[in-house]
Amino acid sequence: FFEPDPLEPLAETVRLALAARCSFALCCFRVRDRRREAHFRALCEARGLAISEPLSEARLATMLPPGSATDVEATGPLRLWRIRGQAGPGTGTDDNSPRVEE
Repeated sequence: FFEPDPLEPLAETVRLALAARCSFALCCFRVRDRRREAHFRALCEARGLAISEPLSEARLATMLPPGSATDVEATGPLRLWRIRGQAGPGTGTDDNSPRVEE
């Protein structure tokens, strides 16, 4: 309760790590707190990072073998974010790429 929120420094670390023009990161996670995850996404986007979801929730669910989830909170859906540095037109990182499905 009294600890500082780690999302601000985490978003800044991601921004610094993705400072190169063509850099990107993949972030796969299980949804636990939609508001908090939306807040982290907004913090990243406010720092000029572009976030897209190249695979749908349904497609990700088919990629996880049954019984392989050892997470105690394995009830939320999976998400995959592609986070790109220096977002925006003219930088080569604005996300016009198609979604990858089947």
